[in-house]
Parts: sequence; structure tokens; C-alpha cells
Amino acid sequence: MCSCALLELDNNERKVVLVGGGTFWDQVAVFDSDTGSWTAGPVFPESRAYGALTQVPISNRIFYFGGSNLEGGTNVTYELSNDLLRWDAVPAMDLAKDYSAVYAAIVYNR
Repeated sequence: MCSCALLELDNNERKVVLVGGGTFWDQVAVFDSDTGSWTAGPVFPESRAYGALTQVPISNRIFYFGGSNLEGGTNVTYELSNDLLRWDAVPAMDLAKDYSAVYAAIVYNR
């Protein structure tokens, strides 16, 4: 299961960021909807599977959290930089999620 998020940049570019898969994977793909092309994104800091990638629309911040790494469930959370060049560790979740997908959504005005 891959995780993906739509990112709208300040200059109105729209990108789809794709991370992970049904097996442990550290590759990131970025789709540019204006050109219809895929490029490689920044390599993820560790191989992951079954995590969640979500965007905070107001700030255009993208986070990847939960899922499993090669040791099992993990609570380590990363943020993708706005220039799409690197992943930065942020405070971890309280609960590690092992081999089950985590889903996140931002609900406006709720």
C-alpha cells in the first residue's frame, strides 16, 4: 500500500507525492500534474511500509507517520520540506503502529 498526498505549491504548481508500498521501500516519486511527468523525490530516511502521508492544506506541510520499518511498528514521524528536497524528523507519535495502515485527514472548520 502506497501513501500519497497532493501538494499545491505557492506558485500554483500541483504535485502528487508518493511514498512507500506494500513492501519496505525508501523511494519517493513526485508527479507534476502540469507536465504529466514523474521525478524522483528525496529518498526516505528509512525503509517503511503501511504508513500514512498527509498534507496540512493551510501550510502545505506534508507528514509521513506510523507504519512499519524493518524492526516492526514505528512512531517516528517525518516532514517533507517545502522545496521537496529533504525529510526532517519531527516529534514522534505516542503510539507505534505495526503492520496496519494509519490514515489521516484534515477537516476544514472542525
